[in-house]
Amino acid sequence: MTISKLPDSLTNCLADSQAEVMSWSADSGTLVLRITKEIGPEAGELRLTGVGYVSLQPRFELSGVALYDKQFHDYPNLSLETDEIALALHDSEGHVHLVVAESLDYVIDKKTGA
Repeated sequence: MTISKLPDSLTNCLADSQAEVMSWSADSGTLVLRITKEIGPEAGELRLTGVGYVSLQPRFELSGVALYDKQFHDYPNLSLETDEIALALHDSEGHVHLVVAESLDYVIDKKTGA
């Protein structure tokens, strides 16, 4: 499955949010991040599956998220398979954290979101 756009529910009001690794399994290739947005307030889980590469801190302030294109300026030796995406998580200190995965899903907690 090729992802060309991130879910609006993930990208809306994302600045000044907190990202925290809730679980990571190299065996199953599953990474779950808890995203807590200041606006709303809203919290949700970003689940990435088929994860082949992870470069992030356990917890950080999130300023933005984007799909990385095929040109990895900070990761010149990294390339994508046809069924993979690269998710760039930008933190408030200007660092880019990268996750390469086959799919992603963002689900807002019913208690905090619509």
